Amino acid sequence: MVLPTRGEGWGRVAQEAMSCGVAVVTTGYGGPLTYVNEYNAYLIPIMRKIQVHPEEARTKGEKARIDMVERYSEDVFGTILEREFQRIGQEILKRRVKQENAEL
Repeated sequence: MVLPTRGEGWGRVAQEAMSCGVAVVTTGYGGPLTYVNEYNAYLIPIMRKIQVHPEEARTKGEKARIDMVERYSEDVFGTILEREFQRIGQEILKRRVKQENAEL
């Protein structure tokens, strides 16, 4: 169970998961530190860094948006799919022609 929080007051859901024997991944910050530690959970120390250096996090978020728009937007995927469908269509036509020539 993952609880990637910036300031969870207590994190009851993490306690419930732990009570059921489920491994927990949470931040090394806030209320959950009352009951989680490096021996019974996986702690994410980076969340504290984000709080201490918000400008770095903002810059990283801006870079993430640029990457998503340039590489994974609907337009980009549409272009990729269109090329792939054209390639598949051409391959089907080639196979049909080859099959028809073999039957002659």
